[in-house]
Amino acid sequence: QDKEAPAGSDPLAVQELLNHWTPVLRRLRAQHDLFLAGVPAARSGEAGSAGDEAANRALLEQARKFEAAGERLDALEAWGRLIYTSGGDVRRQALMGRVAALSDLGQEFLVEKLLRGLWTHDGDEAVRNDAQAELARRRVREGDAEGLSALYAAAAVRTPSPAFLRAFAEARLAADDPESALTVGLGLPAAERPVHAMLSAAIQLGWWRTF
Repeated sequence: QDKEAPAGSDPLAVQELLNHWTPVLRRLRAQHDLFLAGVPAARSGEAGSAGDEAANRALLEQARKFEAAGERLDALEAWGRLIYTSGGDVRRQALMGRVAALSDLGQEFLVEKLLRGLWTHDGDEAVRNDAQAELARRRVREGDAEGLSALYAAAAVRTPSPAFLRAFAEARLAADDPESALTVGLGLPAAERPVHAMLSAAIQLGWWRTF
């Protein structure tokens, strides 16, 4: 059964608004589902523990030395050991150090899975933020606008916020989808709108009276 339009509203205007938003909402959900498909389940063994602080500091320095010397396999082993014996900031460095070592070894498929798993499951907000930033950086570096859009779609569905929706709108514009970019932008509070992206989208669409 169709929902009734709010009292005093123009039913045609309401329907037109729904027509604009429906494909955007479908895209958000579809890209969220696609992004999370194949994400590995949480691994409780990587939660970290309060090991010996002096030993962890020594292992951290050793991992950094291996990394600086280009000894990638040794660095990977050291970072991996540190993940299980440390917590907090040291563990965060170890997790991202492992990502860097695997990337240097050309294991990009594994890196992507690890980053998505950290972003989805890790209990440390700082780790989740690092993983998201690295996922975004890789997509920007590769010019992957659709991949960046999927990342921010997943973020917006999981944690609805103006920041994620603004980033999604900007990614949609980069992916040659100005209508979605403008629709999402107009749905945000005025202070949160990606104005430059919206202006570009309006010009592309010929919607001269939008602003």
